[in-house]
Amino acid sequence: MHFLSRKVKTSVFCLLLAVLSTGLLVSSTTPSQSERLTCVFTSKGGLRDIFKKHQYAGTVAVKEVLHKKNKYGLGPRHLLNGEVTIYDGVSYTAVATGAGVEVTESEEDESAIFMAYGHSKDWQKFTTKNDLYGMANIEYFIEDLAKRYTMDTNILFMFRIEGIAEDLRYSVISRKPGDTDTYSASAHKRAHVPYEAERVEANFIGAWSSLKNSGRYTPRDTRLHVHMISKDKTISGNVDDLTLKAGSVIFLPRCH
Repeated sequence: MHFLSRKVKTSVFCLLLAVLSTGLLVSSTTPSQSERLTCVFTSKGGLRDIFKKHQYAGTVAVKEVLHKKNKYGLGPRHLLNGEVTIYDGVSYTAVATGAGVEVTESEEDESAIFMAYGHSKDWQKFTTKNDLYGMANIEYFIEDLAKRYTMDTNILFMFRIEGIAEDLRYSVISRKPGDTDTYSASAHKRAHVPYEAERVEANFIGAWSSLKNSGRYTPRDTRLHVHMISKDKTISGNVDDLTLKAGSVIFLPRCH
């Protein structure tokens, strides 16, 4: 499989974009205010809770997130045993098994250790005209597109992609039960079970981080945390790298 994640090939795209009248809104509002906003994004917990507080129990109840009409979200599952992905109002749990990845709709009591989540009533979309090679290129593209839409890239927002991953590397966290070793960033990386796939039609949900919060709900070396679920619901997990096929559609929230 062919990945060019660090050798970024960037094309110049001609965009005809509508200008938003205001920046992106992040939820710190009362319920009555939230209902009047076209989009609300927030996060609860973070990687520091795992590394510094050794918090492995799920503190974010998926049921509560969905009850508040949040249609998109992502985070590591309770006890670091799987990934939770919320897409279009449905929560999916991915667990690493000896036979591969087991994907199910989340149980009623499912929870995540931390989660970035939210919703948008309106989305602006852009169809890619070229393949995008690697997460670094995709991060650059999302940032450039958001700025062209006059979005505030210094705050959390969710984005989504619908398209084909020509090459895909993804992983599912799977910490061994009873593991009492000191948990660190390197241990967290090793605990991810890696998988690869080709030509996967999938839905992707991503959380964009501010520079200030980089490393809170994203890896420290990127402002993106992306999960995916295939259209046929057979594979899901944390996206580590991919080649995104031309013709894929990127959705950014339209907030006002």
